[in-house]
Amino acid sequence: GDPNKIEPVNITYANRWEMLEKNRTIDVVTIVSTHTMDRDVQQKDVKNGFTFSAPVYFDGAIFKGRPEYVECANRLDTYFGNCSEIRICVSKGSTAHDLLIDYVPDFNIRPVGSQKAWEDMFMSGRCNVYFGYMGDAFNEARLREIGYNGTFTYGSATLTKEPSCAVTREDDPVWSSFVNWVLRALIAAEEHNITN
Repeated sequence: GDPNKIEPVNITYANRWEMLEKNRTIDVVTIVSTHTMDRDVQQKDVKNGFTFSAPVYFDGAIFKGRPEYVECANRLDTYFGNCSEIRICVSKGSTAHDLLIDYVPDFNIRPVGSQKAWEDMFMSGRCNVYFGYMGDAFNEARLREIGYNGTFTYGSATLTKEPSCAVTREDDPVWSSFVNWVLRALIAAEEHNITN
């Protein structure tokens, strides 16, 4: 295909719905976006629902970061001993953020709007744990790449398991169907080891 026929646009968890629905600067969201009833019917910040593809994969939200604080987070302990110093970064606008609010006091939560923001927060010590999905960009390899040489671990508690999908606007069912069938074809091709 012609690579000039598409224009990749960098988006964040915090601005994806606005860019898809309000600004209409993108036509499909392909970053980790979980299918929830709220988003299907009426996403709160854009007052409209979206169309979701078949799930590409299922992902779970976990704690990751400095081992002594990840252990606290796994127990949802923000009060005792060094656990009172826990500071958890989470992506603004994500279902992980919505979930974390139900379990952890606001004082311990640091909502961030971009990958660069959570990298800076973690590297500077303003966050010692990140709460997000296994498949997102916050991982040990990325931290080592930007110079982190401290200890790091992934938590054992998975607080949610959600379907990750491509997302399109509700008002264009033909486009939504096309995106869904392209994803299904790609998944089927992978299952049958078709690579070109």
